[in-house]
Amino acid sequence: VNVSESHAVVSGHDGRLALWNLATVAEVDILQPSRTEAGVNDAVFSPFKKNLLAVAYDSGSVVLWDIVKRTRLVTLPAHRAPATGVAFSVVNELLMCTVGLDKRLQFFDVDSHKLVKSVQSEAPLHSVAFAGDGFTVATGTS
Repeated sequence: VNVSESHAVVSGHDGRLALWNLATVAEVDILQPSRTEAGVNDAVFSPFKKNLLAVAYDSGSVVLWDIVKRTRLVTLPAHRAPATGVAFSVVNELLMCTVGLDKRLQFFDVDSHKLVKSVQSEAPLHSVAFAGDGFTVATGTS
């Protein structure tokens, strides 16, 4: 659910994203992945930009979508193995973090789409979340 609680997204292993309007409780569109982006592992809306959706795929890429224009903004080659989690900072509107089975924690600038920092873990990473301070990050492994 996005920050204005107007839209929700539902995804599946085929990579398609069903966009729902919560006011009308109707499916409004399907966001189609590229041929290499089957398998959605995580989808998160920005807490600052109600139209910005980040999606982590099995291909290792993380795609930023504009749900109002129904367009792909950028495909980030974030990981060398499946990307398994994505999170936005709750205080820094430019900061996004991704994790993957390649044992990497990646920080991106949302506007410039540039990699800001990469941290190597000892184990494959499955989930990520920012703490309320917007700077502390927790990751999960199996």
